[in-house]
Amino acid sequence: MEDEQMKELERDFQLECHEREEQLKQKEAKMERVFDLKVKERKKELEDAEAEMERCHALMMGNLEAENQELDEQRQVLKAEKADVVTT
Repeated sequence: MEDEQMKELERDFQLECHEREEQLKQKEAKMERVFDLKVKERKKELEDAEAEMERCHALMMGNLEAENQELDEQRQVLKAEKADVVTT
């Protein structure tokens, strides 16, 4: 009888170990899925932030170029006025 009880205990123990291993595998798989999801989310956030920075940079460069052109035109006007004043 003790032999049967020992065998039954051994089977129960092995079954419990197998169940725990399966639970651990499931938890590990879930953790990997969550990790992958978080990585994808962060990459998307970084890509969005980079696109926004590029957009702002292009806008600022356009504004600076327009301002530079305006200043060049003003400089030309001042040079012309200065030349008129010197010649008169």
